[in-house]
Amino acid sequence: MKDDTDGLVTCFRFSDGEAVQVPKQRMRFRPSVYAIIRHGDSLLLILTPDGRYFFPGGEIELGETLKEALVREVGEETGRKIRAAQFFCYKERMILFDNQDGESDQCSHCMLLFFAAELLDPADFEQPLVGVDESVEGQPFWMSIEGLQPDQFREPAGLVFASFLYANS
Repeated sequence: MKDDTDGLVTCFRFSDGEAVQVPKQRMRFRPSVYAIIRHGDSLLLILTPDGRYFFPGGEIELGETLKEALVREVGEETGRKIRAAQFFCYKERMILFDNQDGESDQCSHCMLLFFAAELLDPADFEQPLVGVDESVEGQPFWMSIEGLQPDQFREPAGLVFASFLYANS
């Protein structure tokens, strides 16, 4: 007799991080790229729906190279252009995204590739950031690294932030 939990995967709801069980057949692969952009003592971050931080980036579209996707995503989310980035690390996460009605929609087996990047034009640091929409969540901002803690990030970005600090200390 097959166990009732066969075919279920633990996913983390994007809106609040809650762990939920999802049937494997509702899952899809979602490769994505994220930029760790440091300017002086500041990092360019995005506010998530639960009030934590993440790095700008997102899903790779079919036919895009990693670099093309990274440049496009950072541009869409922040209005900034970046230099060619250097691969930093890979993380994996199962994320349940909600649809526009707030209902659980698609669970993604996320393969997150993080790159260290720089602003193409350092003068852009002083210019206003361009957000995705009018809401506070999803908006880009510069945050001082001093006092910033890994637990202020949505996982796995907290682990990436800690590794980045260690590698750059």
